[in-house]
Amino acid sequence: MSFTKRSIAVAVMAAALMPMATAEAQNTNTTQIKEEEWRDGDYIVHRYTTTNTKPQSNAYEIHFEINSSDVTTGYDHNDDALASLDSFFAECRNMPSRHIKGIAVTGYASPDGSTTFNTELAHERAKELGMMLIERYGLQESSVTLSSHVEPWSATADGIEHSTLANREELTSMVEGKATPMVIDNNLKHDKTAWAYIKSDVLPPLRRATIVVTFTEDKTEIVREYSPLPQQPTEIIIIEELTEEKPRHHKHHNHHHNMVTVYEWDGIIIDAGASTEGDRPQ
Repeated sequence: MSFTKRSIAVAVMAAALMPMATAEAQNTNTTQIKEEEWRDGDYIVHRYTTTNTKPQSNAYEIHFEINSSDVTTGYDHNDDALASLDSFFAECRNMPSRHIKGIAVTGYASPDGSTTFNTELAHERAKELGMMLIERYGLQESSVTLSSHVEPWSATADGIEHSTLANREELTSMVEGKATPMVIDNNLKHDKTAWAYIKSDVLPPLRRATIVVTFTEDKTEIVREYSPLPQQPTEIIIIEELTEEKPRHHKHHNHHHNMVTVYEWDGIIIDAGASTEGDRPQ
């Protein structure tokens, strides 16, 4: 008796995700924290938040009219500076990752005139600008520090040196000399041509206040790490159906089925044994 064999194979693959972990790394200026981790096919994707402990800084400058501590819009380039400040603080409100560490305001006065008056004027410029920042951007008073400085006559040397004044070398030596501020002031004013130029072109930029904002900013980084899933054994169930073609010597016969279970690992089939149902033909 002969049989025709028809095989049907069913394969099942089991897969398991690798366990996810959190980690924290530090160096001198940054602290890196792993916020989230997930799998994307053969890759593990990490999302890190890096906090930079080394502050960055932005600087702005406001100019003042002579003998004034009022922050005047429309004067010189003040509108541009205020627009930049507005943009920066608007970004801060929309960026929880940005942290302001401090705001330093320094008021300056030009060297012409009374040193006592100029000292008070420089302080008032810092104070007025600081108050404006607190009110305009809703800042804490403790976050704003004030300082002031009266510019020396030597601060005018570069402007004089690059002028078209005939005696600019002599004037440069004068302002860089060791004479007292009042003596230099008087000597410059005796030269009407030189004084007209210095008063209109050199001194105004020195009547200012600077704003330096220090801040840190967290950064988010996505890193993809190639990490394929470990290969799992594939269970293959082979069902063999034996069908009788033609009986020859026996009047009685039984149909039977064989079921064989094997395991495959990296293409190698490992026989796990077989079970048989029914009696074999005699």
